[in-house]
Amino acid sequence: VKCEVTNEIGKSEETETIQVRFGPRIIAHPQTTSGDLGDTVTLHCHVDSNPPPTYTWTKGLSRQAVGSSQNLTVIVSQRTEGQYYCHSITDGFDLITTQPASILLRGRPS
Repeated sequence: VKCEVTNEIGKSEETETIQVRFGPRIIAHPQTTSGDLGDTVTLHCHVDSNPPPTYTWTKGLSRQAVGSSQNLTVIVSQRTEGQYYCHSITDGFDLITTQPASILLRGRPS
C-alpha cells in the first residue's frame, strides 16, 4: 500500500507491505506411480498458503511420518509399495490431507 501526501510545504510518501494470511489449499494431489524393483520414484504434493505450509507424508493407515518435504522420493520395493498421503499444516489453520496416491511394484509378466 502506498500513501502520498502533498501540501504547500512539500510532498511525502510511504509504502507499506501488507501480509495477507490464508489457510492451506491443495493445488496438486500426488499421483499414483509405478516402477520396477529398485527404481526411484517421486510423489509430488503442492499446497498454497501464507505463511508457507509444512509437509508430512504417511504410508497407509500409519501415523508414522515417512517424509517431511513437498516431494517424497522412495526406492520401489515390496516394503515401499502401498498408499501414501501428503499432509500439510499452516500455522493458525487446520491440517489438510490429500487424496491417497499409490506406489506400485511392476512385476515380470507370468
